Amino acid sequence: MDALKRAMEQHEAAERRLTEEIARAAGRCAEYVTWAGLIPASGSIPVLGRVRGAENAPVPQAEVTLTSVEGLQLSRSEVRPDGSYAVNAPDVGSYVLITTADGYDPQESTIVVDDESVVHDVLLTSASG
Repeated sequence: MDALKRAMEQHEAAERRLTEEIARAAGRCAEYVTWAGLIPASGSIPVLGRVRGAENAPVPQAEVTLTSVEGLQLSRSEVRPDGSYAVNAPDVGSYVLITTADGYDPQESTIVVDDESVVHDVLLTSASG
């Protein structure tokens, strides 16, 4: 029985260490993963942020699309009611983030993704005329 008890304690300790390592590895990404409700695809790098309009108000009807610099669509997200979005970059490199919403001018941003999550907020301007 003592051997079984020791094995169980070792297993529980290993499980705690693994949980702590995962929490540390998540780093600054953890906050955004929580509010975006996103678990990034294996091997992908999260690109997260908020879309705002006039007077810094969220634009929940917006769509955010991540494309390669060649224009290939890689990830897409509808913006949540609080203005947050999350898309996934498949690897490190340069990408184009396109944000669109009815009544607003579309916006393109070039972003550079390294091996950590990227936070990129978008400010949309009302469409003219």
